[in-house]
Amino acid sequence: MFFPPGFDKQRAIELGRLVAQAYQRFDDYKINKPWKIKDGYTLVCEISYRTFLSFNAEDEENKTAIDREMEAVIESQPVSFGLEDILYKDVPMGFVATKDSTAYLIFRGTVTPREWLFDVNIRMQNYRLKNWGKVSDGFQNIYRRSRDSFMKTLAKLSADYPLFIGGHSLGGALSLLSLPDVAHSTHFKSPTLYNFGGPRVGDAVFASNYNELAWERTFRVVNSCDLVTAIPLPVVIPALPSGYYTHVGVPVEFTFQGEGLSLNHSMDTYIAALQE
Repeated sequence: MFFPPGFDKQRAIELGRLVAQAYQRFDDYKINKPWKIKDGYTLVCEISYRTFLSFNAEDEENKTAIDREMEAVIESQPVSFGLEDILYKDVPMGFVATKDSTAYLIFRGTVTPREWLFDVNIRMQNYRLKNWGKVSDGFQNIYRRSRDSFMKTLAKLSADYPLFIGGHSLGGALSLLSLPDVAHSTHFKSPTLYNFGGPRVGDAVFASNYNELAWERTFRVVNSCDLVTAIPLPVVIPALPSGYYTHVGVPVEFTFQGEGLSLNHSMDTYIAALQE
C-alpha cells in the first residue's frame, strides 16, 4: 500500500478500530447487551438515528438503508425488541469519543454491503451548506436524521483538541457529509478524516468545495476490489435518478480479492491491509 504525504498509518488503524467498535455497539444493541467503549477512550455521546417513523408501511419509498436494516434485525431476532423499543428507541450509528486530549467522530456502516446497496438512493439534493453543490438524497437524509444527536455535544468539546473523523461504507459517506458541516458549525475548523470503503457522495461542485476545504486532510482508503467504492456511478443514466458523482480527498489504495463482496468490503479487511 502506498501512503501519500500526510497520511498517518497508525492513526488510520486507530480510526479503523474505532469504527469496528461502532459496529460492535450495534451488534450489542441488537440483543440488548450492555456496551462500553474500550481501549481507554471516553464516550462523549452516541450518534443515533430515531426509527419511530421508519416502520410505517405506507412510507416504503422514504425508508433509508438503516430502516431496512432494522427491519431485518427485528425479523431475524423478534424477541430482542418489544413494541415500545421499536417505536421509541434510537438506533446507534456511531459515537463521539475522546482520548489523550483528542476528539473522534465515528460512523459505522450497515451490517452488510448487500443491505447498503439495496437501498442506495442516488437522486441528488442540495447539500446543507449554501452553494456547495448536490449530494446523494439517501445519504443526506440519513445524515440529517443523525446530526442532532452529536453536533451540539461536539461543539462543547475543547477547541484545543484535534478532531479526527472516521467511517466505513455508509459511515464513510456520512463522515464526508459531516466534515464541512462540522467545520462551519463548530470551533473544529480543520478536522482530519480517514474513511474506509466509502462511496461517492456528491457532484463536482460539492467535490470542488470539499477539496478546497479539506483535500490534504481527507484520506480515502480504498480496496480496488471493493464494489462499494465504485458507486454511485459518475454518470447520468437516462430515465433513472443519478448524477455526476465525484470522489473527494486523497485516495490510499490497496488490492485484496476475497471470496465475495462482503469480504472485500469488510472493516476487518481494511484494518488488516493497513497492518501489513
